[in-house]
Amino acid sequence: AAAGLSYVGGYVINTYKSYDNFLQDKYALLPAVIILCVAVVMFIIGLIGCCATFRESRVGLGLFLAIILVIFVAEVSAFVLGFVYREKVSEEL
Repeated sequence: AAAGLSYVGGYVINTYKSYDNFLQDKYALLPAVIILCVAVVMFIIGLIGCCATFRESRVGLGLFLAIILVIFVAEVSAFVLGFVYREKVSEEL
């Protein structure tokens, strides 16, 4: 997943560079940078999980579980907030 996100982020940045003369908005590359940052974080989390499993470290596996739970709670919270405020977002568009 991290490799796929890295590819998408790099592709978007490369595509925007060819349209640099047309796009003067300084926030145009922000989504691509966010995608690349998420890819790096996912790679680090995956590396922690692999190392903890290989060493059979209870502390490492506990840290990996805590990180995965925090990510899961953040995803569920984003889904619930998006569902609750969907009318407000559609009105502002």
